[in-house]
Amino acid sequence: MPEARIIGVVVQKMVKPGKEIIVGLHRDTQFGPLVMFGLGGVYVNVLRETTFRLAPISVKEAVDMIAETKTFPILRGVRGEPASDISALAEVISRV
Repeated sequence: MPEARIIGVVVQKMVKPGKEIIVGLHRDTQFGPLVMFGLGGVYVNVLRETTFRLAPISVKEAVDMIAETKTFPILRGVRGEPASDISALAEVISRV
């Protein structure tokens, strides 16, 4: 790509393996901005479970959003896996 213009790069330390999540914003023509949450990686492709809320949302609404998913038990930790930090996750979701 001789015409590529690279403005800069970001190098970060790789995080330890864990649960992948997907958080995003979708602009719906009828409802406006929607916050989206679900498990990421293969889970989002296989389970096809994401949840949406009208933006903006509070941390409490983000916690409710996380808890309503069928995959919530995975985030709480199953079969000896550590639980995810639900409070931190809700904080991130509420800032989208």
